[in-house]
Amino acid sequence: MDPQLRTERTPTTGLRFGKPIGVALLVAAGLLALALALSAPSPPGVAAHPCATETPETERHVDFRGNGVSCAASTHDDPHEHTIEVDGGRHRDLVFKAYFPNNFDDFNDADDSIVITFHRSFDLPNPLPALIAPGTTPPVGLITVDDSGEDEEVNVTSATVNGQKLTLTGGTHDGTSSTVEAGEHITITIKAGVGIETPETPQGFDNFENEEPYEVFITFVDGDQNPVAPKDAADRNFVIVKNPISSTVPNTSVRVELHTYAQAEISTTDDIVVDFSGPSADSGFILPSFISTSRIQVRYFDENDDTHKNFNPSEVLIQGERVIFPVPSERDDTRISFSGDYTITFSNLARIKTPFSAGIKTIKVSSFVIGDEEDIIEAVVRRTTTLAPLAGPRGSEFELEGKGYAAGTVTIYHDADGDGNIDPGETLASEKTVRGAFNVDLTARGNPGEPIYRVTTRDSEGVEVNREFNIRSSMSFEPYPVSLGSNLKIIISDWEESRNEVVAVQIAGEEVFTAKAVEYTSCIEHPNAARRDSEGNVTITVVVPFDIPPGDQTVAVYDHHQLDYVNADNPAQPVIKDACHELPEGTSAGQLIGPLDQAIITDDPIAITKATVEIGSEQLDFSRSSAARGQRITITGSGFARGANGGNGIGRVLINGIEVNEDPSQFEVTTSGDFVFVVTVPIGVVDGGNEVRVEGEETSLAQGTLTVPASSIELDPPESRRGESVRVTGSNFIANRSVQLYYGDGGTDLAAGDTSIGSAFTDSAGGFEYTFNVPVGAEIGETHKVTGVVEAVDENGKDVTVRAEADHGPPGALITTSPEQVSAGDTLTISGMNMPQFAQVRPISISGIEVTPGPNPRTDRNGAFEARVIVPQVDPGDQLLRVEAAGVVVTHVINVIRPSVGRPPSEVFAALISAGMLGRVWKYDNSDQSWYLYDPDPEFAGINTLMKLDSGDILWVNVLAPGNFRGNELQEGWNLILVRFG
Repeated sequence: MDPQLRTERTPTTGLRFGKPIGVALLVAAGLLALALALSAPSPPGVAAHPCATETPETERHVDFRGNGVSCAASTHDDPHEHTIEVDGGRHRDLVFKAYFPNNFDDFNDADDSIVITFHRSFDLPNPLPALIAPGTTPPVGLITVDDSGEDEEVNVTSATVNGQKLTLTGGTHDGTSSTVEAGEHITITIKAGVGIETPETPQGFDNFENEEPYEVFITFVDGDQNPVAPKDAADRNFVIVKNPISSTVPNTSVRVELHTYAQAEISTTDDIVVDFSGPSADSGFILPSFISTSRIQVRYFDENDDTHKNFNPSEVLIQGERVIFPVPSERDDTRISFSGDYTITFSNLARIKTPFSAGIKTIKVSSFVIGDEEDIIEAVVRRTTTLAPLAGPRGSEFELEGKGYAAGTVTIYHDADGDGNIDPGETLASEKTVRGAFNVDLTARGNPGEPIYRVTTRDSEGVEVNREFNIRSSMSFEPYPVSLGSNLKIIISDWEESRNEVVAVQIAGEEVFTAKAVEYTSCIEHPNAARRDSEGNVTITVVVPFDIPPGDQTVAVYDHHQLDYVNADNPAQPVIKDACHELPEGTSAGQLIGPLDQAIITDDPIAITKATVEIGSEQLDFSRSSAARGQRITITGSGFARGANGGNGIGRVLINGIEVNEDPSQFEVTTSGDFVFVVTVPIGVVDGGNEVRVEGEETSLAQGTLTVPASSIELDPPESRRGESVRVTGSNFIANRSVQLYYGDGGTDLAAGDTSIGSAFTDSAGGFEYTFNVPVGAEIGETHKVTGVVEAVDENGKDVTVRAEADHGPPGALITTSPEQVSAGDTLTISGMNMPQFAQVRPISISGIEVTPGPNPRTDRNGAFEARVIVPQVDPGDQLLRVEAAGVVVTHVINVIRPSVGRPPSEVFAALISAGMLGRVWKYDNSDQSWYLYDPDPEFAGINTLMKLDSGDILWVNVLAPGNFRGNELQEGWNLILVRFG
């Protein structure tokens, strides 16, 4: 508890209250902040009320809800509502707001007073304590009045209690002059030390069924105008007692914050008990089997250092619906000790759930300390009854779900006659509750024209809850689907009576009907509007325009209020008047002014007056699913019904919006509505899908989609040498036209480097075949474009170019060499292919050194050649081989290694042989996984396989006596040695 508030407690606050102590959501330290957080917006002025000097019609102020209030408005002196929230069942700080009346010009007499009338659930002390704290300079008052002007707050020095009325006779004047003036609002602050106890039970919270918050009235009483001023000058303050649980929905995990009281001192080693069981089995809170100590926090006031502190229990024990936990020591083993107000908070992660049934539930807090009485805290669990959806057309289904109901059966009924009884045939469903909940699917019915379908739930205890399903207008169509150009009848059910008539219709955003508008002095008449009948239905017929896309489209219906009306005499000023049928009873339309020139839809309808209609057309069949430009196709259709004027002929045929220029005499329709004819695909179509429309002479229409593939060419083969022949196959060019072929870059403008390779003529389907020889100047190893181009003029006189291209590549020149490794002086064989035909191969170089043999090699008719060259004296490693023929240069990398420096074994082991010491030598060659033998005995000369030794070879040597060989100390027998030369 805040230390300042503790000094203001009356002597009686140390005793147990006679009735159960209420609850709070906020800790005591937040009480002073509560008054600031919940204060309403203040009027814009800070000095005297300006109504006396400003124009009353224009000067505006704001009430406690932020709404503008004109000084001249009658509501300026009416009660102003202000809502505050408080903790229940304690002596709390209370902050009330009120407007000082406009007609109170002088309010400074000793008998002038402010009367605060509390709800009967408030407990007012009588007599009141001393209102001024003794010995304070300046004096500190327990009740103060502060206004919105420049004056500071004034202490109330005299107050009396009479039942639920608290009369303040100071605070609005300082004894000589008024401290508040007409039109200002005041703030009355009553400190907790006054001893007014707030109600215990949470109320006015979360829209509880049929529940209002606690009301507190503030009335200004002028002693000269007994008993009260005109209009009572009373302002209403709504007081909400907050709930200790964060959610009031049944069977949900909640955060629980219990603002409780310790009569005796609780300290370390003492246990605190929180009992969630409630009065019956189904009304208690649902506890988990385990709660972590970190999920419970206790906030208390430490008198030793005048601060608020927190602690978590050292352990938590759960016994049924009771939670027991000890008060631990502080970290330095200091004992925790507190009494008076303290707060216990269970976080949402403690997994405590609200009871299954609704109602006022009790939570009991106590300790095992002698003298600490049990504190009873009341919480509210709300019964929830929901509809989903909340609105829809008559006959649609909705879900009714309830929680917090009494155990047993819930009866759902529709009170058709409104007598409050369940008459025969009114019962809709009977559902048993499971853990206080039920769920049922219902159908919205009721009588035509009724905007609301009301259902009532009655549980086993007779408690009833009403819920309303809003009936929205619905639309149906005849015919469905409907063809373009055809009549569409729109039938609207449950059209609102206040709207009465339909004045405009849109299909896919396109206006298809707007009623005429005739202006009278008091209203606007719509002589050709579609009107609502006695059953609440409206019927209107419109024509579906030809330019609306087929498929599902939205039909929107509008009434008078969604249109703007304009008169030609003043087009900038809209004519705003009610529809004539909406005039109040006993009034007339007045004098006829004349027709209005324009009506414009400005908004979507408020009522649900939209629906989706399927718009289609008679489908066309084509002799082929795809066709090229200029190709002839056969179109077949059916269903051309005879029109209102007797005609059923074909008016025109369009492909991609281009009217087909054919002899109309062939467009014949049989008496059964069938037709078949041949047309030419226009040149001006686009690649892909093209709409084909066959329009009748009246309202008939048939549609289809013709695919025009993109032009293309293919090459066979796609890669070939210069001079070789290639076949070109083209598809989907313009039919029966000349196509020019080019070989080269294939740019849009056919660059100068492109070579014409001939022309071909497309067939009736836009295809062609042509054979050409690859130009001798084609770059080898490069990609070239083969392009086909057809140029024409379309039906509208525009130039059209149809082109396609494909990649062609003469194979790149290539050379290979053998062997893979060579040394200086070795012979290297070079093989080439795809070089220029019959060309001299010169020069050939290795690392820039020309090695061309004589005579110079030449390529054959296939561009192939072979040459043998001597590797020059170059460094070991990768070296570049360069070959050129007729300007075509090809490079290749060869691997040059050092020349072999091997010596015969007889030379290497000459000293050992002459000394008669060498027996035999073995060498293992890892490259071929083989052993090689050398024996100096002439008799073994025929089987020796080790002919040469290189420096670095590893050998097994058998000697007949110890000795030294090239730095290797040899022992008699076999020795493993490394041979080094030099």
